Amino acid sequence: MMDYWICKILHRVNEDALCYELDLMGIAYQRQLELNVYYKDAVFERKFRADLLVEKRVLVENKAMKKITNQDEAQLINYLKTTRLRVGLLFNFGAEKFEMMRRIF
Repeated sequence: MMDYWICKILHRVNEDALCYELDLMGIAYQRQLELNVYYKDAVFERKFRADLLVEKRVLVENKAMKKITNQDEAQLINYLKTTRLRVGLLFNFGAEKFEMMRRIF
């Protein structure tokens, strides 16, 4: 249980740092943005909350865990499918070495 809370805190701190860097570079982003969820021709009432949406077209999902897994990659692809965004980045700040994954749907 303690690991869960440590990861949550790391997730928030790293998101703060990432937003700080984006501000320094003058890159537009929206944080904790609710996005529509699409399925076929329907738009669901329930929304997806994105960690970051950069330049209104790149979905950024932040993690703070030991290693990016296939499940994390599948989750990112699913987020892209259901939000109809094309480009997604998965950042992991919790590993010994920073990990990044880019997926285009």
